[in-house]
Parts: sequence; C-alpha cells; structure tokens
Amino acid sequence: MRRTLFRNVFVPYLLIVAVGISVTFFTAWHFMRVRYEKEIEKTLEMASILCGEIVANEIISNENDLQKVAEKLGRETGVRITVIDETGKVLADSEKNPQEMENHKNRPEIAGAFRNGAGLSARRSDTLQTEMMYFARRQEISDGRQIVVRSALPLSGVKERLWDVNSAVIAGFAVAAVLSVIIGFFIVRWLTNSISQMKETAQAIASGKFTIHAPATTDDEIGELGRALNEMRDTLKDKIEALSEKKTQIEIIIDTMPDGLIVVDRNETIVLANKTAERLIGYVLPVGRRLGEVVRNENIISLVKSTLSGEKTEPIKTVSLSGTRLEMRGVVVPNAGALVIVRDISEAERLERMRKEFIANASHELRTPVTLISGCVETLNAGAAEDSSKRRQFLDVLEKNVKQLSNLIEDLLKLSTLDEEGRLHKEEKVDITRLVSEVIEQFSEFATKKGIYISPNMEKQPLTVIGDSALLKQAIANLIDNAIKYTNPVGTVTVSVKAVNGKVVTEVADTGIGIDKEHLPRIFERFYRVDKSRSRDLGGTGLGLSIVKHVVQAHGGEVSVQSEPGKGSKFTIILPQAD
Repeated sequence: MRRTLFRNVFVPYLLIVAVGISVTFFTAWHFMRVRYEKEIEKTLEMASILCGEIVANEIISNENDLQKVAEKLGRETGVRITVIDETGKVLADSEKNPQEMENHKNRPEIAGAFRNGAGLSARRSDTLQTEMMYFARRQEISDGRQIVVRSALPLSGVKERLWDVNSAVIAGFAVAAVLSVIIGFFIVRWLTNSISQMKETAQAIASGKFTIHAPATTDDEIGELGRALNEMRDTLKDKIEALSEKKTQIEIIIDTMPDGLIVVDRNETIVLANKTAERLIGYVLPVGRRLGEVVRNENIISLVKSTLSGEKTEPIKTVSLSGTRLEMRGVVVPNAGALVIVRDISEAERLERMRKEFIANASHELRTPVTLISGCVETLNAGAAEDSSKRRQFLDVLEKNVKQLSNLIEDLLKLSTLDEEGRLHKEEKVDITRLVSEVIEQFSEFATKKGIYISPNMEKQPLTVIGDSALLKQAIANLIDNAIKYTNPVGTVTVSVKAVNGKVVTEVADTGIGIDKEHLPRIFERFYRVDKSRSRDLGGTGLGLSIVKHVVQAHGGEVSVQSEPGKGSKFTIILPQAD
C-alpha cells in the first residue's frame, strides 16, 4: 500500500519538480533573452538617435565625408552604423563599402522606419552572414529630404550569455515564483501599454486627427488590431478628403451656373444659394437666415410658399432691382423643402423680339418688290404692253425690283452661310491696304458723279491679315457704299488704314447726315433701317451692315460705329494683324 502511495505521490512530485525546473529554466532562458535583446534595442535606439543628428548635420555641411563620419561613429559606439536614403540606396556604412551593398528599401526595419518613423528587426545579415539586430530611425533633413540611420549589433553574444543561465537553474525553483511575477508584470505592462495606445489612436480618429499611429510592430492579435486601426484611419482620412474635394467641386459648379439656385427648408430658411441668384435678384442670401428676412420681392416669397405647400406652380416672370427680366420656377425637394430656379430671360426675350422683327421686316422687304413686280405684270397684261413708252417704263420698274429681290436673296444666303458655318473656307494673307485701294477705285466714279470726294489715308507699307479677301472686300465696299449714299454732294468720305498694337484698323468716316444715338445699338441688325423710305429709294437691302458685322466676326475682329446727326458717321473695323 505504501509502495503504491509513494509511487502515486512521489512520481507526480517528481513530475511537478521536473515541470517546475523545466518551467524555471525555460522561463529564465526566455526572460534573459528578452532582457538582453531589450538592452541591445535600447543601445541601438540611442545610437540611432545620436548618430542621426550628427549624420543630418554632416549631410547639410559636407555630404562627401559621410562615409568617414559613419566609420568614426561605428568605432566610437561599437555599433554598426548604416545611412540609407529615400530610394533605399546605402549612402554610408561603418563596416562595408556602400558601393558594394545592394538596395535596402525592402529591408523590414528600413520600410518600418520610412512608414512609422522607426523600425526594428532581428534577422540574418546578407552582408555579414550572421544573426543581427537592427534598429532603424527616420531622420528629417533641413532641406526637406528624409534618410534612415540604422544601427546594428550581432546576436551571437546573446546566445553566449544565455548559456550562462544554466548555473542559475539550481536556484531556479526558489525564485520561480518571483520570476513568474516579474515576467507577468512585463507582459501585462506591455499589453496595457499597447491597449492604451490603441485607445488613444481610436479617440484621435474619432476627433478627426489622423496623425497618431497605433502600434503594429508584432504579428500577434495586438499587432493585427493596430494594423486594422491604422488601415481604418487611412481609409477614413481618404474618404473625408474625397468628400471634401467633391463638396468643393459641387460648390464651384453651383456658383458658376448661369441660372440662380435658392434652396430653402420647410421653415423657409435658406439652405443653399449660389452667387448667380444673389446677382440676379439683387439680394445677399446668407445661409441660415429666413428668406423673408433678406428678400423683399413678393413674387419670390409667394412662389416659395406655394411650392412648400405642394401647390402646382407656374413659372413667374418678374423684374429684378436692376431692371433685369427674370423667370422663376419652384420645385419641391422631397423631405427637404423647396428649390427656386432663377433665370435671366432678358436676352432670350430680346432675341425673340428680334426674331419677330426679322420675320416682319423680311416679309415686308420681300412683299414690296413682289407687289410691284406683280402690279407691273398685271398692267402689261391689261394692254400697257402695246404702248411702247409705257412698256419701257414698266420694264424698267420690273428690272429694278427683280434686281432688288435678287440682291436681297443673295445677301440673305451670305448671312445664312456665315451664321451656320461660323468659319472661313478660304484663309490667305490679305493686304488690307491694297484691298481698300481697289475698293476706293471701284467707287471713285460713283462718288464723282454725286460730287463727293474720297480721301484715302493709308500707310505705305502692306498691312496684312489672315482671311477671305472676297468677304473682306465686300464688307469694306458696303461701308464705303453707305458712306457715299448717305453723304450730301460736296461731302467727303475718308478711308484710313493703320496698324495699332498688333491690329489692323480700317476706318470709313463721312460728313453725311449721321445717325441718331437711339439707333446705334441696333444699326447692325438685319433689315434695321434708320430712314426706311430713303434707304429703300437708294436700293439698299437692309442687310449690308449685318453682313459687315458677320464677316468681321468670322475673321476674329470687331466692328463699331460712332455718329452724330448732321456731322457724319465713322465705322471702324479692327482685325488681328498677320505675322
């Protein structure tokens, strides 16, 4: 029985002792290894910090002596010192020729230093062929560059010192409990420090600060948690920046829209308003203020109220403070409020008015010669053709009106072509001085018969532009023709061509009847006549000046007019000068 109890107690006891001795041995072994490696790590860290400052100053002052500095630092500290730039190139090494060393960018401690500021690694050195511990620290240079200063010590000494622990195994059982407490203390402190840093990182991310990094240097769950926090921080930062960029882009688009936008909530509080809306309605629209507090336009207020109430609203036309014609439309924004779109319709109404006037004028211009032609034909058919004198008279009328109708159709076709294409089929160098001289010669006989003197005032050297000579000739001919027609006998028409600041300026000035100020803004419109009866008597189609404007614009130029009743008119064409 005793043998059985002895065996049952002693054997387990022996097992407990064996397990205790084994636990004590391996605990001591592990503890000492960690301790030695921590000492080496601290030594390497202090060496990297100290050498980093020295190397940073040396790079600025004399980068060529960096290898000598590294060798000196290695001798003084007893630690291998390596300097690596941002590309992974080794700039200096205290034990090896940097020219013979490969790129270190993918070394774990180097990558960790560039990413997190510091990196630690224990591995076999490809250069020295021995187990080494590396500590790398990122160093900022005053000129904006970054380098990594790496310090390294061999781990062979650690193994030698660990074997000395065998002498302490005899006393290990007595101190096993103390060692367990110490080891537990270090482990718990490491865990609590890691968790505390995780907490600080999470709080920083929650407050919008993305500069704090969670510890993620290990491959265990703590390291995985740290990496997950860092990835979440980077993802959240990118998304916030992307949203901010999109918000800025949307604000720019809204502010540059040609239409005004006003968004209000259900309480008529302004949520959004672009600059176009403020410009069109003439009121500042600060976000957060009630619309009725800043806007005194009853049309806008009533439109917003009707839209918010769900009533079907029709577009409202009104006049702004500046006299601009506006069209406003209300749109319901589901679960939000109302959107008011403000559009400037002044130009649209002006164009519509011009369209109607053009149709009326075109119809009138076509009706007059057609009516006369029809009347003459009916009269001739009624018997007037038998009378030679009357036949000649009616044929002259027919010829004149057919020619007028033909000129009208030809001018309309030219304008239509210029409107549709908006560009020139023929582009060549055109000497404006020569072209104007040819037009003056063309009209000299007409001017002489009317008793009008054409005075040329042109520079002697050629002034060239790029364009269609036929179109330019017609435009200038139209201006000179008008100047002669609307100038009384013994008057003067002055035609000048000159170069001004890289432009060719052509002016046609007369001493004729002039134009009232009220007609000047519309003088280049189609079929617009200042004196309709006289213009028609002189054989004009009402399209000459409109053709001039379109030809000049097709050449990238400008045309303008200055006139005063009784003192004459001056038309100016400005075209880009050719190189």
